[in-house]
Amino acid sequence: MNKSKITILSALIALFLSACDSSEKPSSKDCGAIKEFTVDEDYCNQYGLRVETFTVKYPESFAMETQEDYQSSNFVSFVDYDSDSLIEQAINIGYYYGVSESGDDGAINNMLGLTKASLIENLAGQFRQLGIDFKDMEMGDELIDGETHFTARAHFETTEDVNGFKGKYLAQFVFYATESDHGVLAIMTGRKNENLDEYNDFENKSCIGSILKSL
Repeated sequence: MNKSKITILSALIALFLSACDSSEKPSSKDCGAIKEFTVDEDYCNQYGLRVETFTVKYPESFAMETQEDYQSSNFVSFVDYDSDSLIEQAINIGYYYGVSESGDDGAINNMLGLTKASLIENLAGQFRQLGIDFKDMEMGDELIDGETHFTARAHFETTEDVNGFKGKYLAQFVFYATESDHGVLAIMTGRKNENLDEYNDFENKSCIGSILKSL
């Protein structure tokens, strides 16, 4: 893996786990009031980010981490904690670029040698090094809020506290393409419960749904 790849992947993991390990850990059993956070050109230029523009709606009870809290090549993270400061659900919103669609033989690569599938595989490998081992990974186009996006889905389980994760979780990676080779990448995880028992529940039942539907 070349240096450029490592920088992109490490930044994605770093912001995600930094937000999950925040000392500010509110607990919420319902979504409550909804607020908005905007990523615009000024925000991206101020922190040296690739320019993408969007506004997300998120539950006020979620802990939020932006570039002001932790500078990386990502935009923002939102985390919901339980009363034991363990992660109920979390979403990291970053970006990807120079990533080509895979051809029929899976051999079409970009300037970094990455496809969407290989990017996911590399991210999963970094999570594995931290003690989070994704199982039954599936990749392909999925309908998210009425639009088709390349998506990866998996699950994992931890019996001890691993970076704030403890229990059985679902994970979903969604590529929101703004151009053919770049766009926004949302990485979400959620502990399985009555409101999150299958992947579609991220959108339809979990509090992350308000964020997904606003991207």
